[in-house]
Amino acid sequence: MLVAVDGANNINGYGTSFAISGDGTLCTNYHVIENAASVYALKNGTYYRCSIMAYDQGIDLAVLKAPLKSTGVKMREPGKNDIGLGVFAIGFPWADIASGNPTVTRGVLSGITPNGILITDAAVNRGNSGGPLVDAAGYVIGVNTFVVRQSGNFAIEGGGFAVGTGKILELRRKHGF
Repeated sequence: MLVAVDGANNINGYGTSFAISGDGTLCTNYHVIENAASVYALKNGTYYRCSIMAYDQGIDLAVLKAPLKSTGVKMREPGKNDIGLGVFAIGFPWADIASGNPTVTRGVLSGITPNGILITDAAVNRGNSGGPLVDAAGYVIGVNTFVVRQSGNFAIEGGGFAVGTGKILELRRKHGF
């Protein structure tokens, strides 16, 4: 779980992250850390202060560095042949009532937009932001980002969205981490 705080150490946001390498490099959404004076990763009851390595507000991704070791995830970029694939959204919604434990929701990859946004019916709620969208083989294929429940006269029941892992790879190439 990530906690973003302002200059007076008041929590102004929280979300999820996951290790993209074993050296403490974490991925999350930019909106989770936006306007934060400090960001902390919570692991096994200990808070680790993170530094921001890179971010791209336009694609809503941020890469952080925390002083911890972890096994990095396996990632792959999904394609059109993956539509209909079973997926799992992992994150920390309802962190206060789930005792700080992650939750997992199951769904399918419903579609991929031309700009690499993944559409899923796996429940994505506040707190899931920045968490991995994982396929049944255990590969991260996206970063849970947002849900649209209703926009004007247009309603999506249970529709969630994730930034595809191709965007993480672009950020990695651009910033050399």
